[in-house]
Amino acid sequence: MTHHDEKPFPTRVLVADGNQSVRDHMEAVLERLGIETMLVADAVGFVSALATDQFSIVFLDDSLPGEDPGNLVERVEQFRPDLPVVMMTSCPSIDGAVNALRYGVCDFLVKPFSLEDLESAIERAERRMRRFAQQSVVDVSVFSNQEPDSGR
Repeated sequence: MTHHDEKPFPTRVLVADGNQSVRDHMEAVLERLGIETMLVADAVGFVSALATDQFSIVFLDDSLPGEDPGNLVERVEQFRPDLPVVMMTSCPSIDGAVNALRYGVCDFLVKPFSLEDLESAIERAERRMRRFAQQSVVDVSVFSNQEPDSGR
């Protein structure tokens, strides 16, 4: 993985899963990769964390207690449209994967997933974040190249 050789892009990750053992495992693995992790167990904690902290990536379980995952992804879009969301599931289905993509998630992981799958998801999330940042720079530069109106 490329970010082992340089400073990792994700500095703080939000893991939202109703299963304590999944949260604990994700925290241990991510911290071994040098990534600070915040854990939440339900939708209330998820929304509160989004409102009060900054994250580089969100890992969201599709059965997080308290709210529909589509609504939670919409909340991410409201708070931080540039924030990549990786949906996790224990019950994979084609409909679930299609819905996750319709929600706007950048990746979909089936539990249990390997370290390699997790690292790949992080890399894809990093690429999405970079594309979003580059697009924002392009959008701003289009407007900054215009001559100011002199009022004549």
